[in-house]
Amino acid sequence: MQFGRLLPSVSVLVLLAFASGCLLDAPFDPANVLGRAESLVAGAADRIDDIVEDPFDARPYPALIGGDDRRLFYTTNLTDIRVRFPGPTNELVLPGLLGPSNVYALQNGQRELLRALVPGTQIFGLDTDGQAIVYAEIVVGEDTSFSRVFHDDGLTTREVFATEGIVLPRGLRLENGRVVVAVVSDASRLYLVDLLKADAPPERIADASRLFAVSGDRLAYVTEDENFASTIHLRDLATGRERIVAEGIRTWTTIGVRPLFAGDLLVWGETVADGVVRVRAYDPATDTIEVWAEAVAGELAGATERFFVTQERRVRERSDKIVITRHEMDTGRSRQVADFRADGRAGQARVIGNRIVFVNDERRIVTVPLDGGERRSFGP
Repeated sequence: MQFGRLLPSVSVLVLLAFASGCLLDAPFDPANVLGRAESLVAGAADRIDDIVEDPFDARPYPALIGGDDRRLFYTTNLTDIRVRFPGPTNELVLPGLLGPSNVYALQNGQRELLRALVPGTQIFGLDTDGQAIVYAEIVVGEDTSFSRVFHDDGLTTREVFATEGIVLPRGLRLENGRVVVAVVSDASRLYLVDLLKADAPPERIADASRLFAVSGDRLAYVTEDENFASTIHLRDLATGRERIVAEGIRTWTTIGVRPLFAGDLLVWGETVADGVVRVRAYDPATDTIEVWAEAVAGELAGATERFFVTQERRVRERSDKIVITRHEMDTGRSRQVADFRADGRAGQARVIGNRIVFVNDERRIVTVPLDGGERRSFGP
């Protein structure tokens, strides 16, 4: 990805679109796009109230970050470009690569702007614990790329990590005073930065590792050998003790094995066929692994100790669909929670607290209690 060589050849039209963040209709009319960009830039100067949240009226999709039982955290990238095709064909989002992004908290139906115009995007790493944020900036040169990770506590912003390579999607997490970073250059690597130990250098945890989950003092990460077999590691960040949970896992695709925490359990999905996963859970109290499902459609999106959730993309001739399903452990029953067009950044299903959370095709954040109850939706 040689942006240093690519940028001089990019048309003025595309640069204007990326700079302004907007909605484009296909097929493109260059005169119309240029006129729209010009009017958006001119109009933004007269709309001071909107200059932070959505200065170009792009209506960006929210990108979910995380949260807890009380709050949800998400971000909007102000330089996303939505491309709308004629007919029923799915809408496409070209993600803005450089930001800026706004970071929000959602609680009791009320939205709070945590940080405005952060110079980063979720594509290359952006996370919050509700107070501080961390984000990555990517510097692309002629021959190599470089990542710098910053920590912003609301008072000061400081660089806490820098390395050759690019932070992977979903490869930056802030948890319990620590930052976990997954980067890739010639190979993938996983690092840990302890913010509570000012003089401690970043720790290189593992090579050939790009998928991880962190909760409190627990870190689960996956390494791959030269034969693409995966090993899942579980590490106590407070004591440094580590164990191998499972090894020799082979998956049908290059998606790999993405772990996640469900209460005290560690859960993961193994792709056994195209669009089909086996779900397994590890209980550290008994040091045992249980198969929750031999084969379910979609990808594992989240779990608790009683439920797990999958997100499936169903391919259609003109318009793909996203289907989100809740699976109950006690009864073995499955219930479809939602289905909608696979437009833009729609989907993003996960379990946060005791809720299924996703973004629908109307760019709204939807929450569904796992135990049943009122479904709610919120505009970003």
